[in-house]
Amino acid sequence: MKNNIKYLLLSCLILSTDIFAFHLVGPATRESYTLHYGITVRQLDLCTDWACTAPFSAFTGSQYVAVNTAGVVPGYGEISINLPNSGTYNHMRLTVDNAFVVNGYSAKASEGAYCASGSSSTDYSTEAAAKAAATDVTFTLVLSQFIKQGTGVDAPGYGRIIYGLRDDQTSIPGYFAKGVEGSGKTSISNYDPYTKIVTRDSGNDDLYITTVLQGDYDFGLGIPSTINFGITVLEHNGSQPVVCSEDWVSVGMCVTAQIGTCVYGPGEIMFDFVIQ
Repeated sequence: MKNNIKYLLLSCLILSTDIFAFHLVGPATRESYTLHYGITVRQLDLCTDWACTAPFSAFTGSQYVAVNTAGVVPGYGEISINLPNSGTYNHMRLTVDNAFVVNGYSAKASEGAYCASGSSSTDYSTEAAAKAAATDVTFTLVLSQFIKQGTGVDAPGYGRIIYGLRDDQTSIPGYFAKGVEGSGKTSISNYDPYTKIVTRDSGNDDLYITTVLQGDYDFGLGIPSTINFGITVLEHNGSQPVVCSEDWVSVGMCVTAQIGTCVYGPGEIMFDFVIQ
């Protein structure tokens, strides 16, 4: 038997707080202005380890969720999930489509140009011009380039780990430890306190993001009083405008045909998953 709960993925569920919202955190230098950020959720799994070897599927389907400068976009912040009635879980795996919807513009010039979402033009010489041109755009991350690293944890043999800023986020079995230089398989988040493993499916259509639940929860004790599946977009760096180059092609931000033009993709997002 499963318990069905309808919740706001981008805010909160049982005890409500504002979760999926813009936060001005990180470096003092603003990289961009993010006006809209949307993802399509394919699956949510509760897991007992980083490899998610015995997942409980809390959601399977296709649900677009989005946020703008006013908060959660009406009609695009709600998903129904199933909860188990037994078992202890301490990790969460989120499956999202590799097509992101973003809207924003550059806060500073890149190679002399300000970039605007929805435009490949490098002719915008001011921030104001880029702002006026910005529209929603669907950005498809080239996952075969973005995730090329092999690991010992995920069965398909590719993935990367992004360590969190907290002092207790230091290592995961099967991966290089935090701070190991030259491994090519790890990095440290600029903002997120918690570690996440990022992998892809064999068809390069979906992105898997595994992170920790902030504490274990035994569902045999009953329905939890707090379920918080929070996703935070950074308003000052939630989107990433670049002028495409060979370096950006090599990490999946653009393709060779786009070299020399503006490309507008998603920036890093943070996860705050709590079940208590």
